[in-house]
Amino acid sequence: MTYYDTINSEADFAKKFQRTGAKSWDSLDKSDALHGGASHWSAAHLFASRVVCAKPQRRLALFTDGGFLPASGTGVHTCINRLIQGSTAGFRDNNEPRIVQQHQPDSLGYVWAALGRVLQAEPAGIAPDRPTRARQPPPEHGIYSSSTSMRVGSSSPASSTKESVGESAPSESSKASLYFEKPSSDPLEDLTVRLASCFIRCVINYAQPIDTTYTYPINFRDERVMHRFEYAPDKWIRAIDDGGLQAYDGQSFLQVALLEAKRSFQKFTLQGMPTVADETLGQLVGEALAFRSATKTEDINEDNCIIILAVTQYVKFFHFHITRHFLDELKRASPATDYLRVYSTEWFDLNMRDDRKEVVKHLLAILSWAGEQRRGRGEDESMDSVDDGGDDGDEFMED
Repeated sequence: MTYYDTINSEADFAKKFQRTGAKSWDSLDKSDALHGGASHWSAAHLFASRVVCAKPQRRLALFTDGGFLPASGTGVHTCINRLIQGSTAGFRDNNEPRIVQQHQPDSLGYVWAALGRVLQAEPAGIAPDRPTRARQPPPEHGIYSSSTSMRVGSSSPASSTKESVGESAPSESSKASLYFEKPSSDPLEDLTVRLASCFIRCVINYAQPIDTTYTYPINFRDERVMHRFEYAPDKWIRAIDDGGLQAYDGQSFLQVALLEAKRSFQKFTLQGMPTVADETLGQLVGEALAFRSATKTEDINEDNCIIILAVTQYVKFFHFHITRHFLDELKRASPATDYLRVYSTEWFDLNMRDDRKEVVKHLLAILSWAGEQRRGRGEDESMDSVDDGGDDGDEFMED
């Protein structure tokens, strides 16, 4: 059983912590097991970070309790309606030009073409994972790089070579360090990122108004960003995302949500259902901690981090609640009175109509939630809560 499936309460945590002889954050730090990349994290780091995972739900409580989740994903835009409805049967066997030209707007065609490639590459989508990848941190300094030339994903040191971008270092206000990376031999993760980015773009680009009064919309970020958390002098936790959602306010980028992609599932429950491996959860927790505490990136909400996990055509939304009190306890080795709370959804299959609707609703909720956060920051531009309740439209066949 994985950490994700077993540590669902503070009582579970206390029992397993004692039974397994897990180490505290301070003890793990003394063994030099914290410093470095979050991609190497495992159950030991989850115990040290005092992680408690609520059981997955159909919808994130952050959005339902706050009134951000729309009643229905339809009614916002005809393109989003068609996205939920799906493509015609047999689309996975067509070539991209045919798919794109058969669907209008062509944003839909790119989604179905990307989904078709994923289905062709990994029909079941739940094969055991290959050996865990080792992420290489970008150079300490860099600039935003063009997504058209960048490898979005990760690879082993043997299969890729980093190339620094630009001749001069950015100013202190630079949001993060990015880098070019040569192609690797792991196409399925690239296809996963492509599908997730096409789907997310199709929703957020058509859900937001384009009139001149809405100056700072939320965009999908192709560039990979390295987030760093200095938990002690000269000791860092580094994590690199696979893209994300961000808003630009005219002066700086506000990070709204992160994307993390995996090539396939690593662990399954006793019932044979895919779950979240300790290594995957460890990487997400390390990424959330680094995101929450990074000094060179600015997130839209101080205590809450949203990460979208994509595994082939499957999507799961995570909400990490990390308070300032928790971070202070963690860094000072104080007695544990607070925990890092993790909330998540079920797995959603982008090849299934009902699941696509849930993904759309969560993306619309992210837009509404982000708009509320910006209002709280005193900004006059925001995305109002989406409440549609429109008709679902005609049924389309699933592939």
